[in-house]
Amino acid sequence: MATRVPKETLIELLTRYGLVAHPQARPPRTHARAEASIICAADWEQGAGIALDVHGHRAFRLVPLSAYEAGTMVVELQRAGVLPHNEHLEKTLAHLLARSAEIFAERGLDRLELRPVHLWDGGYSVEGADAHAGHPIHLRPRRHPDANDRAPGNEQRFEPLRRR
Repeated sequence: MATRVPKETLIELLTRYGLVAHPQARPPRTHARAEASIICAADWEQGAGIALDVHGHRAFRLVPLSAYEAGTMVVELQRAGVLPHNEHLEKTLAHLLARSAEIFAERGLDRLELRPVHLWDGGYSVEGADAHAGHPIHLRPRRHPDANDRAPGNEQRFEPLRRR
């Protein structure tokens, strides 16, 4: 039986994969371009996959997801007329999809939901995130705030550059 991943662990996990999940980062309504939901699940009818929902339209792909496939999901919803044609928005959403699928697959999660995700010209904000796993998720303490902790066996320590 899958159990819910603690919120602090999930936020740290998203951060380590380069995603920002801060409910306070919600843009003013005048800047919002789209609101989306990203759902990764192991129990879809077709198998383990990722879905992008925008205004009642859904794009679906199986996991693992390549950067190209993530881009095709965005294009599919643009052609349906529910996403604006904006190059920065396309790249941002494709990045979110690829990273979400990567977290889901690498960590062996049963379900990962990012909803709602607010998208605008200058970026995005993940207002809510939820994950379920059939096993505990253990994160090692970070060696350094700027360290690349994802690389297995990476013992190199990254120090921030200092100006002279």
